[in-house]
Amino acid sequence: MLQRRYELAIVLPVYNHHRTVGQVICGLIEEFPNHLLIVVNDGSTDGTAAAIETVHKSHPSARIQVHTHKVNRGKGSALMTGFRAADQAGCTHAITIDADGQHDLNDAARLIAVASLFPDELIIGDRQIDRHPTPKNSRRGRDMSRFWLWLQTGMDVPDPQCGLRVYPLAQVLTVRCFTRRYDFETEIVARLAWKGLRLISAPITCIYFSPEKRVTHFRPFIDTTRGTWINVVLTTLRILSIPPGRTRPSCEYEPIPLLRSLRDRRQWRKILNLDGCMPLESSLVAAAVGIGVLIAFIPVYGLQTILAIYIARRLHLNLPLMVLSTQISIPPLSIGIILVSLICGHLMIHGTWPPISLSALRQHSMWYWLAAFTGDLLLGGVVCGLIAGTISLLSTRLLLRMCRGVNIGNTGSSTIACIDLQTHLKEE
Repeated sequence: MLQRRYELAIVLPVYNHHRTVGQVICGLIEEFPNHLLIVVNDGSTDGTAAAIETVHKSHPSARIQVHTHKVNRGKGSALMTGFRAADQAGCTHAITIDADGQHDLNDAARLIAVASLFPDELIIGDRQIDRHPTPKNSRRGRDMSRFWLWLQTGMDVPDPQCGLRVYPLAQVLTVRCFTRRYDFETEIVARLAWKGLRLISAPITCIYFSPEKRVTHFRPFIDTTRGTWINVVLTTLRILSIPPGRTRPSCEYEPIPLLRSLRDRRQWRKILNLDGCMPLESSLVAAAVGIGVLIAFIPVYGLQTILAIYIARRLHLNLPLMVLSTQISIPPLSIGIILVSLICGHLMIHGTWPPISLSALRQHSMWYWLAAFTGDLLLGGVVCGLIAGTISLLSTRLLLRMCRGVNIGNTGSSTIACIDLQTHLKEE
């Protein structure tokens, strides 16, 4: 079989890491003497530039390129500068490593080996957070990123926030991203999956320094807001098919069994995905219920089921459960939903109670009221739907947690990478 050229560069984005960057660079030179090391100083204002220069001069024979941004542009911009430099140097892949010293170089070697088996895919480290004591914020952020990425791609990636990754440059340099800071790493993963790349995880060491030794420039409020914004944008693009995006989901829906077999309780549990078949099961079941209830409140009568089917397929959610949740809009509950939505919308727009009375209701048909208060009904339906959907989502999530007695989304974190590697080796 013809072997493809595989040339890898190491990209090290740096911003105010004067205490750790020298040690990290020396370790990379010693561990990977044959790989090009690209250091991108992203507008550091401390002694980082001097530390980089000192190490560079002390290793004159090492393959090092240093690129400097005059002002801080963000981690995404630093990575793109490194990717372009690696491409110009004739490299086909780039492994990204953080400069804070929290990545084990043995793990980097492991990811490079995995990338050689899967040269056309994106390789992401899995820090095995569930097996080690880690900060709650890190665990919560990992779970949320994992949930959003499933909606956007249908792929269950155990640790989407890990910065230790191997990128195929031919694919990365053709992707256009909105973001250039920490949220770049969120966006690039989804967009590469939309291009048809698989997201392959490989287990790595989980390293967390004590607060006094940790070097981080993550701003909780600003960067979390940016991350949430880009996830909402990506999910909306996925629903609207802009761009269409072709992904290779890590699981597919199975055909619904024949009607005579639906009497079996096990079949219903299988249809509704309640048997713990995947790590994100509880969160996704709750999301399907919540979005289904939201759709039930939106006044697109006659199209709600079609809308539920479309969104369930686009966001890789449980289709039968979402359609079932929209059925709260059938009579007689639909009358109450319409009245509540109409009252809410009229109060928000006009600030007064809508002119509805028993005598007025008898004089006109329901279609008259729908036509006369379309704007009120639409706004009220969306607002009430968001409230009811959120309550349904949280209630379902809590109920599932109580029934199972386990932490949601914290199981099976390293199985995907192992399955992919074993399958590939068997095919070879």
